Amino acid sequence: MRSTNRSGVRPFVVRAYAWLAIALLPRSFAVQYRDRIVAVFSDIWHHALLDSGTWRRSALLLREFSALSHTVLCEHLNVLRDACFKSPAPHRAERGPSRRAGWHISALVGDLKYVIRSLARSPGFALVAVSTLALGIGAVTTIFSLINGLLLRPLPYADSAELVYMWEKLASFENASVSYPNFLDWRERNRVFEDLATFNDGSINLTGVGDPVELDVVRVSASMFPILQQEPELGRTFLPEEDRVGGERVAVLANGFWRDQLGGDPTVVGKTLTLDGLPYSVVGVMPRQFVFPPQGGHVDIYLAVEQFAENWIDDRDNHPGLAVIGRLRPGVTLEQAARDLERVALELEAEYPDVNEGSRVHVASLHKRMTRNFREPMMVLLLAVGLLLMIACTNVANLVLARSTARQREIAIRSSLGASGSRIVRLLLTESLVLWVVGGMLGLGVASLATRSLVALRADAISPIFHVGIDLLAVVVTLSVSLVTGMLFGLMPALNSIRLNLLEHLKEGSRASGGMGRNRLRSALVVAEVSLSVALLVAAGLTVRSLSNMLGANPGFDARNVLSVELNLPRSRYQAEEQRTAFHHQLLDRVRQLPGVVSAATTYVVPVGPGGWQNAFHVEGEPPERDGVYTFAEVSSVSDGYFETMGIPRFRGREFARSDGPDAPLVVVVDEMLAQRYWPGEAAIGKRLKFGDYTSENPWMEVVGVVGHVKVNGVVPEALPQFYLPHGQDNERGYHVMVKTAGDPTQLVEPIRQAVLEVDPTQPLAETNTMTHYVRRSTRDARFSALLLGVFGAAALLLAAVGIYGVMAQATAERTHELGVRIALGATGAAVLSMVVRQAMVRVALGAMLGLTLAAVLGRLLASRLFGVSALDPVTFVVSPLLLSLVALVASLVPARRAMRVDPLRALQEE
Repeated sequence: MRSTNRSGVRPFVVRAYAWLAIALLPRSFAVQYRDRIVAVFSDIWHHALLDSGTWRRSALLLREFSALSHTVLCEHLNVLRDACFKSPAPHRAERGPSRRAGWHISALVGDLKYVIRSLARSPGFALVAVSTLALGIGAVTTIFSLINGLLLRPLPYADSAELVYMWEKLASFENASVSYPNFLDWRERNRVFEDLATFNDGSINLTGVGDPVELDVVRVSASMFPILQQEPELGRTFLPEEDRVGGERVAVLANGFWRDQLGGDPTVVGKTLTLDGLPYSVVGVMPRQFVFPPQGGHVDIYLAVEQFAENWIDDRDNHPGLAVIGRLRPGVTLEQAARDLERVALELEAEYPDVNEGSRVHVASLHKRMTRNFREPMMVLLLAVGLLLMIACTNVANLVLARSTARQREIAIRSSLGASGSRIVRLLLTESLVLWVVGGMLGLGVASLATRSLVALRADAISPIFHVGIDLLAVVVTLSVSLVTGMLFGLMPALNSIRLNLLEHLKEGSRASGGMGRNRLRSALVVAEVSLSVALLVAAGLTVRSLSNMLGANPGFDARNVLSVELNLPRSRYQAEEQRTAFHHQLLDRVRQLPGVVSAATTYVVPVGPGGWQNAFHVEGEPPERDGVYTFAEVSSVSDGYFETMGIPRFRGREFARSDGPDAPLVVVVDEMLAQRYWPGEAAIGKRLKFGDYTSENPWMEVVGVVGHVKVNGVVPEALPQFYLPHGQDNERGYHVMVKTAGDPTQLVEPIRQAVLEVDPTQPLAETNTMTHYVRRSTRDARFSALLLGVFGAAALLLAAVGIYGVMAQATAERTHELGVRIALGATGAAVLSMVVRQAMVRVALGAMLGLTLAAVLGRLLASRLFGVSALDPVTFVVSPLLLSLVALVASLVPARRAMRVDPLRALQEE
């Protein structure tokens, strides 16, 4: 059995039970008997952990929490009786708690039997109430399961709380990857970590095993696996002497690659794989459950990082996409680690002022770093489902109140036969708790389906490192939410049923009237439900409008019928720039001749696609940079025909040509944003700029063209200008071939693959995607939020309609006598219809005004996630309450039309 202290499951369940006992039981009773109650539960739970499965434990929790709620109810009613009738109960020490520290088991069983019989006689009411609660509680459980899996559970590494993630902060760039020489100094000079390791990811080509294929590779320090305390399934991991420039080439396989590509060969250790044309000996295979890097993504193979560091091992100004993970020494806090690395950074700044001036270290817990993008949206969704739960509970409270009104004569008879007010309240509250708990259990089923669907929907964003699903903690939270909301929302109708004296009960019961107090409470619940629904509708409307603006935004290029094909040339075969240039020229010539190809070009950065290249630059004639504050731009290296292929408008000058090679003058093409910022009202053609700052010795590059601005990191607004280099003057091994086609671009993937193999039979394709896919992927977060909030808004609208209809139908039924008298005295059907609808719409109008106030607060919370729409967008703030008002009008028309058809003679006869 897992240690309950390590997993945290047992302490949480017991603590939650103790917290509920303290919070809900009367103070005098809780002080004396809480410890006994919790001790009994703790003992029961301990045996359940030893002998029971998950669902049996869930049933046990349901039983024990139900018993606790019954005890809470009985003890509060005892306190209420003592206060109202001045007849104090026997001293606690004398009577003590009933069976098992005050749990009224026999009374609970009797009440439950009666409640079940009562609900069986009203199946329609029970079905609507339980379904409504299952929807509200299921939504809360779904979002809590996401929060639990993403934000609360520890990462699946041993003692993961001790793992720290580090990256650099430069004077000119807030979030930079780590310089390898700086990493080596951090590891050597720190005093707070057991060890540090660095990693980055990339790709590598596998040949000699069937067709050439590109593998996803993660390059790690030899110390990474010991830091994570992870042993391989087969063989071993890297030795320190293998993590060196020129060290023996060895590889550790990811479990999926070993099983899928190599058939799970148990003798794979010691065999050789040809990667980028070089032999690598397999030394180990990682376990199936091992996930690294923590942010997820597909991994085939792990290699030693320093074997790839020949170009940056001595270059502190090179930041090759490295991040650092460390394990804290025992007793060291994150704040102490940050202070220690600040000391190291200051030492390096003093020793290397030219490249390390202003360089500092960002330090964060690994868990916090991995969940940084989830926290804000999860909190927004939790607030939204909280509103939906309140709407559902308000709706059911109204149904329960209407039911207690219909049972008014029964309650009056019980009172006349000697039943105390506390006994009646206990019975009605037990009924409410049964509805809420059953709704909560059904909500678990709803949440299970919804959680699996949402995880599948966002599989691209949720790393396998997170385990999202319905677990024991989710069951406990669901039961707690059911009991607490059941107590809160069930108590109002229960107390309202005994507010009037017996004569008034019998008098109103004879007229089937609810009484003014009951009508006021129903009206208040309708107003609350409408206000919550309006707030949720506005939040959903703002999100949907933001998504609509994103989808309609101009990315700066034409994504239709454009295919992106990624290629990564192996360094062992293409070390010289001339080799790479010859390869891409030959490939472009072949691709352009394929049937169905309109044009083709190459680029280093795909618009709105993965990755990017930002670099500091200086414009000739501008003042020198001060205090290390540089100007940055988005940069890409592209071939001739690129702007035509991508549909990027050219305003002035020319595009690149093949003649813009390494021996030609250095040239650039800038976008309109850069041209307008630095040369407003002037011709940008002929101006010059260079990489780096004013003092940089980099050569000047002449502007030969001006093109339109393109969205790079999604369709959100971007402030950075852009410029382009000719591929012939900046030719990297990795780039994308962009192909404009006359028809479906996916039909050309295989012909392009054959064209690549004709140029180099060992070169595989990497990722292939259409540009419409990239554009769509850039809005996936917005689409996810809009989908969920849209569903919540639609559910709120439906629940509000049901609630308004239920209240108006009940109110109309109660006023049958009054309406019959009005019609008998000459009131027209239209007048009766108008009166009933007007009363409903007054409540809706008041709720809408309160809801707009709450919506303004929600809008402020959503402001940072909106695109092209204000947090107080007038259209949304007008349309949402109008939509709800229209639905409310339709919902109130049905009972209103029934009211106008009341037969006055029958109404008077019934009275």
